[in-house]
Amino acid sequence: MLSEKNRIKHSLIIPILLLITLWTIKLYEEVFGFSLIKYGLVPQKLSGIKGIFLSPLIHADYSHLISNSIPLFLFSFALFYFYRPISYKIFILSWFLTGLFVWFGIIPALNILKNNIHFINIREAYHIGSSGLVYSLGAFLFISGIIRKNFQLSALTLLVTFIYGSMIWGILPLKAEISWESHLYGLITGSVLAFYFRKHGPSDTKYDIEDDEEDDTSLEEDSELIQDTKNNSDVNNLHI
Repeated sequence: MLSEKNRIKHSLIIPILLLITLWTIKLYEEVFGFSLIKYGLVPQKLSGIKGIFLSPLIHADYSHLISNSIPLFLFSFALFYFYRPISYKIFILSWFLTGLFVWFGIIPALNILKNNIHFINIREAYHIGSSGLVYSLGAFLFISGIIRKNFQLSALTLLVTFIYGSMIWGILPLKAEISWESHLYGLITGSVLAFYFRKHGPSDTKYDIEDDEEDDTSLEEDSELIQDTKNNSDVNNLHI
């Protein structure tokens, strides 16, 4: 079993390596003056399949990268810290399934902005950025925390979500330049993973409290037993 210090170190490896990779790619684009957007994800296009794997690594600009870096670091750290046995599974599935759903466009979205219900056509555009992964990890941590009754974990996820308030509205088609599809499918992916792996994760702290109470009760019973034994001994001595 890892010590607390080693557990923290282990949990930081992937988040740090991921951020280094993202920023190195962006700096590489800037230094050599070209864009990697052609490696983004284009729904239902064979040329866009590679984006399932590569699009989370590509960002439009530094503002886009910064807005994803902090929640991605926090959520991925929480994942590898609290869910170490299944952390790599969740991370890889979040990455792959979110992109796959975006590429297939398997869930028709409803346009709620025009006060009527009709299906939105799948956009033939490059989807880039790691926000889909962010939404998947955030949804997984939040819902799993509720299922596991680990409210500290859910509170942490909710806090980060509120700090980056745009995450709440990110699943709605409010801006044409935003890949709300990635956000929506990321949210769905993380939710499904949370239910599928509902038996895995940090234990309910309530049980620890109950165990402590049981230990205290056991100590009290032992104390009473000793006291009764002593009293009985005194009584016997008196009879002798």
